[in-house]
Amino acid sequence: MFVKNVNTIPILFHAPEQAFINIEDRCIYGCIFCNNARLSKNSFLQKYNDSMFVDLILKASKREDFKAVALTSGVYPDTKTIIKRMTHIIKEIRKKLPIIPIGVEPYVEDKNEIIQLKEAGADEIKINIQTPNKQMFKKTCPGMKYEKILDLLDYAVEIFGENKVTSNIIYGLGEETVDILNNIELLAEKGVVPNLRLVRINDQNKKRIEKMMNRKLENPPSADYIVFLSKQLKNVLKDNNLTTLEFKTMCQPCNCCDIVPFYDI
Repeated sequence: MFVKNVNTIPILFHAPEQAFINIEDRCIYGCIFCNNARLSKNSFLQKYNDSMFVDLILKASKREDFKAVALTSGVYPDTKTIIKRMTHIIKEIRKKLPIIPIGVEPYVEDKNEIIQLKEAGADEIKINIQTPNKQMFKKTCPGMKYEKILDLLDYAVEIFGENKVTSNIIYGLGEETVDILNNIELLAEKGVVPNLRLVRINDQNKKRIEKMMNRKLENPPSADYIVFLSKQLKNVLKDNNLTTLEFKTMCQPCNCCDIVPFYDI
């Protein structure tokens, strides 16, 4: 299928108008859809240190299309180390770029880590619930705690504010539509803006996902279904006085991977 009137948008680092930096591609967790846990011996990012990341961001800030900074990360060797690194990078960026929007996508384990990121200078935060329900979460993200993530999302809204907290819901893992819709409602009622993300199937994760689902991956969700879910999300956001349009960092303004309510539909 060919789409008319398509324009190519240049990226800065990973995303249009953002220096969106992954500071650690290794991870101690083994979420079945993610390949980071398999990178411990061959990490591309091992040759980078935090000062180099700061320099990359400051270099990017010289470009006319630079509007924001976003940091994401795997968890290695532990959560506290990653939070410490993120807060250090944020503080260094804030010294030179005091008003630029900064977003963070960490795995957090306690409320104090959320406070640390906010006090360092982060404006927005993404804490991922990952799956549409608790039962699937247990099979998909062993070692992580579903209820704790929900509690920390509540606290993140308290610290960062509404329309400043977002969370990925990954679908296409054999869940029921009602599970997705219920999870959208659950997060939105907390003041969290859900980000619907169709699972990316590749040669590295396909067999793990099929084993978890106990069946072959044959028919991916259709384009119509993806649009349907995005429309449902838009309605829920409206009902809860939430929007994607206020985010300055990370996935909502990037608009490259997902169908984003208020931007695309």
